Amino acid sequence: MDFKSVVFREFTPESLRRIEHYRKEEAERIAAEQLEQQKPHEDDNDERRRMIKPSNEEPAVRKPAPNKELAVGETLPLYLQHRFPPELIGKPIEEIDPYYRTDDAFMVINKNHAIFRFSTTSACYLFSPFNCFRRIAIRVLTHPLFSTMVMITILTNCVFMTLKNAPELNEYIFTILYTTEALTKCIARGFILEKYTFLRDAWNWLDFIVIVLAYITFFINLGKVAVLRTFRVLRALKTVAVVPGLKTIVNALIYSFISLRDVGVLSSFILSIFALIGLQLYMGALRQKCVPTFESFLNNSNVSSARINMTYESYLKEIDNETYWHKENDLYVLCGNASGSIQCPSGFVCWKDRGMSPDFGYTSFDNYGWSMLACFRLMTQDYWENLYLLVLSAAGRFHFFYFVAVIFFGSFYLVNLILAIVSMSYQEQQKQVEADNEERARRKLEDELAIQKEDAENAAEAHAHAHSHYDKSALTFQGINPNIEFEQKAEKNISYNVQTAEGSPFRLDKSTGVPPNPTTVSILDETKQHSVNEDIKTQHNQNEYDLTITAHQSKSPMDYALVNEELTAEEIERISIRSEEVDSIHKDEGAIIKFLRIYCCECSCPSPIFRKFQAFVAFFVLDAFVDLFITICIILNTLFMALDHHGQSETMARVLTGGNYFFTTIFTAECVFKIIAMSPSKFFKNGWNAFDFVIVSVSLIELGLANVKGLSVLRSFRLLRVFKLAKSWQTLNRLMSIIGKSIGALGNLTVVLIIIIFIFAVVGMQLFGQKYEEKFGKDMPRWNFFDFFHAFMIVFRVLCGEWIESMWVCLECAGWPCIPFFLLTFIIGNLVILNLFLALLLASFGSNVLIEKEEEENKIAEAIGRIQRFCRFLRQYITYHLFCQYKQRRKQTLIEHSADDTVADDQSLSVARDAVSYLPVPTSSQFEQSTASVYIASDPLTAGEKIEMQSMNTDFIPPPPPPSWEVVHLPPDCFSNTITKYFACCAKCIPQRVQKRWTYLRSAAHWVVEHRYFEWVIIISILASSTTLALEDIHTRKQPTFTEVLDVFDKIFTIVFTMELVLKWFAYGITNYFTSGWNWLDFVIVVVSVLGAALDLFGVADIPAFKSMRTLRALRPLKALSRFEGIRVVVNALFGAIPAIFNVLLVCLVFWLIFSIMGVQLFGGRFYKCVYVDTHDRVTLSENVTNRNDCLRKNFTWENSRVNYDNVLSGYLALFQV
Repeated sequence: MDFKSVVFREFTPESLRRIEHYRKEEAERIAAEQLEQQKPHEDDNDERRRMIKPSNEEPAVRKPAPNKELAVGETLPLYLQHRFPPELIGKPIEEIDPYYRTDDAFMVINKNHAIFRFSTTSACYLFSPFNCFRRIAIRVLTHPLFSTMVMITILTNCVFMTLKNAPELNEYIFTILYTTEALTKCIARGFILEKYTFLRDAWNWLDFIVIVLAYITFFINLGKVAVLRTFRVLRALKTVAVVPGLKTIVNALIYSFISLRDVGVLSSFILSIFALIGLQLYMGALRQKCVPTFESFLNNSNVSSARINMTYESYLKEIDNETYWHKENDLYVLCGNASGSIQCPSGFVCWKDRGMSPDFGYTSFDNYGWSMLACFRLMTQDYWENLYLLVLSAAGRFHFFYFVAVIFFGSFYLVNLILAIVSMSYQEQQKQVEADNEERARRKLEDELAIQKEDAENAAEAHAHAHSHYDKSALTFQGINPNIEFEQKAEKNISYNVQTAEGSPFRLDKSTGVPPNPTTVSILDETKQHSVNEDIKTQHNQNEYDLTITAHQSKSPMDYALVNEELTAEEIERISIRSEEVDSIHKDEGAIIKFLRIYCCECSCPSPIFRKFQAFVAFFVLDAFVDLFITICIILNTLFMALDHHGQSETMARVLTGGNYFFTTIFTAECVFKIIAMSPSKFFKNGWNAFDFVIVSVSLIELGLANVKGLSVLRSFRLLRVFKLAKSWQTLNRLMSIIGKSIGALGNLTVVLIIIIFIFAVVGMQLFGQKYEEKFGKDMPRWNFFDFFHAFMIVFRVLCGEWIESMWVCLECAGWPCIPFFLLTFIIGNLVILNLFLALLLASFGSNVLIEKEEEENKIAEAIGRIQRFCRFLRQYITYHLFCQYKQRRKQTLIEHSADDTVADDQSLSVARDAVSYLPVPTSSQFEQSTASVYIASDPLTAGEKIEMQSMNTDFIPPPPPPSWEVVHLPPDCFSNTITKYFACCAKCIPQRVQKRWTYLRSAAHWVVEHRYFEWVIIISILASSTTLALEDIHTRKQPTFTEVLDVFDKIFTIVFTMELVLKWFAYGITNYFTSGWNWLDFVIVVVSVLGAALDLFGVADIPAFKSMRTLRALRPLKALSRFEGIRVVVNALFGAIPAIFNVLLVCLVFWLIFSIMGVQLFGGRFYKCVYVDTHDRVTLSENVTNRNDCLRKNFTWENSRVNYDNVLSGYLALFQV
């Protein structure tokens, strides 16, 4: 759309006539197009006309698409903002989008240039667009403060909703405020009939329903229905319309729900199938109880003599009494009559349909609804093992297949499928947002360039008009005003200076120029004001660009033409600065600002002594060894904090306190010296330096407030020092970069999550809070909806995946409404929003941040490199000055000792030394003509030096090579170069006859190993061996024959795997065999099997130290992984990811360490409890025990919980459990 043709006009009655005119033009255009489409058919004959079937559909008429930049809620484009008249802000104007100009609509632009649209029809049949009340309502509705006040009202109402006993007056006040808002919108927009009216906006549906329900509950006593006023908390969702970042998250959520329709149908279908299967298999199974038999009931000593003659029918009626049923630990025993189920003790029989099902009667498969709920519980894996044990107790152990199928298809498949759909939805929305942002940025740049070009054209026109007027005035008044000539000369000189300014877009010669200064520009402005008439001066205000000032200095229209050409070529790179902004900059540049900038921000003191001191400090504090020292201090400081524990001695406490003082001093000195060396402006430009400054400041505050009670939580801020390791730890740095880059989207999603939790918590408190109070009174359970805090925590627990137990308690209090409440909370919060968290993090990990290279040099690596180079230098220096001198002395000793030997030995040594010293380097031809095997010691002057030369015969001519058809590709060498280096016998030649047999043996082994039948034999052996291992259980000891058979098979498989190993050694060679990790795995398995067989042979396999080695036979199934290509690829990918997983695990351990230390500081020694001596159960509230002294005084036991935060290791276990 060409914005140059846009004209802003106030909406008047003439505008209505103009809309009618546009409609007529549109109708004529459509009629002309229809006529144009029908014209070819009129020239055809009647037969062809009859063949054409008449169509009632109107021909497709092209209509311009709506402009996305002018949509409702968007901001007016920058080019139009520049041209929009300020007097039209908040007033109705005519439609500027051609798509809507035939509609009954007008626009309103508010103070923030946001776009609103309204209908031209009368609102509520009473208020026309020109009615003063409607115009006032429109002005109020479009004002930015209106939305702000509405949001404040909603948030205030939400705060009052969190109160348990909020005053009734606030209900009336907020209802009046919401009614006022709705009336304002209805007067400004209309109610429902036309476009852009009140109820045409989906957000207003919620407002209307809330207001109607409020008035219904005010005037009509509906009892329980009055709780419906609680749903006004849903208005908190309107906050997403205020924050732009939340719209992306909400759109992703809405799109996820749309995309999850098919997944929801599939999930419901699969759960229905499993629910029906469970209904048929386990209907009534969980109500089976152990009741006394008829004989045992009559023979019971507790039965009165009057019941001895009881009939069987009377027994059946009496046995329904729960007091006769079998109990264990105050719970009725669930029994079964099937094989593998729990059997009743002697004197009892298992009967069906007795009493309630477990868990208050809510865990059962007695009907389709409860069966569906049980399957959903299995899919979410919430306390599913209890249901699993109950069913196996009643139906038998072989029913575990049902649970495996439900967990696999429901939990592993459907839940992860939901994650995939949510992730895909978020990625699509993110791509759309990124594309919109790029398009918006492109359009903004185009608008800026259009504004620049338009201002340049206006400046050129003004200059041309002023120049012609100025020349005419000079000719007319040359003899009258003698000061004109002086002003012209002054303007000419100033014009020359400005035209030669560096970077001016109107400067023709770019090679030379004098930079402009504020004085020159100000003088130029004064001269221009004296030389231009009043009518020209009114056309130039203070908002004109500098290129208007420069263009005024052009000498001729030809100069301006050249300047205009240059501007068109470089209009993107040269964006002018307005004179008003330049003037404000020069005004702000006062003496105080200069002083603060120079002396405080840059620390550029003019004193040479300070500069030398600054350079001296920078030389030391910015060195790599200082960073290494600081890193070591961070690690030691973390170790000192980790040593803190509950019940430590005073000496230990003093040591840790002294260490804290020492490290705080070190880090403070580092921060101060870096500020001096780098100056504050450069120091705080680095994010890590700012982070260090914050940590040091908090540490100093913590030291100053160390003795103040209640502020010990400040000690936890010292843990932030651990994050300084990210400067030298690349994995931690990358993960923190990922979190930092995704913090914006995570923050928006966190806001949405908090809103969802808040809504469900308030609704739960209003719906079920009173029920909990009526049910439990003072014995309120820990998880309840009595107040907002506990309701918030129970909703958060549901989001964490634990919902079934809380729902049971809620069902006991409030009945069936708890089921949809908990299910909606779990589905929306856990399956959608929390999966959106994972999708966002996955998108962040998939970005290029993982492959970005480090821009800055790692000073820790530099320092370690220096140390390594120093160590290498020191080692070489010591080696040279010690070993070389020792060899020289030893050589001299040998020479002196050889002088005293016999003449024959002297000559032999001399010949050997000469042979080594003067032995010529043989050429390739000499090597080919020799079959010699020469072995020379590494040092020919050492003792025991030998030279072995076998069959040195230069006259020997080897036989010619065999023909090509006799060449055989032999297997690779058996031994590596390393083995032959230390074991020379492995490299020596063997007789030709033996060598041929050896080669034939290895070739045969290679043929056997590569044969496909061999591979299948090994696979079958692996499967059979795994089967025999699976058959071993605790009952095999009772069957000696079966145990012996298993042992024989185990020895057979050991022999088979050993033969496989030996054959592969012969076929591939030992070197090539151990180059594969899978072969190493086979080797370890064979070694373990051989050792187990050897231990059995010597009768020491039952020793506990050796018995554990037999468990390593369970590695045998892993041998099958390398035989299948697909499984091998997956396993290789898993092993390839181990280094990255290990690095991330280390980072997780660091994070857990931080929270563990924080837990020790906050909760150390707070998990002790008072228990009974005999049962070790926690004492009841009736015992009135408040502390340790009360517990011991009443002869109870004061013991610690297994899960505690008394030290860092216990804190790790507690966090791992969380």
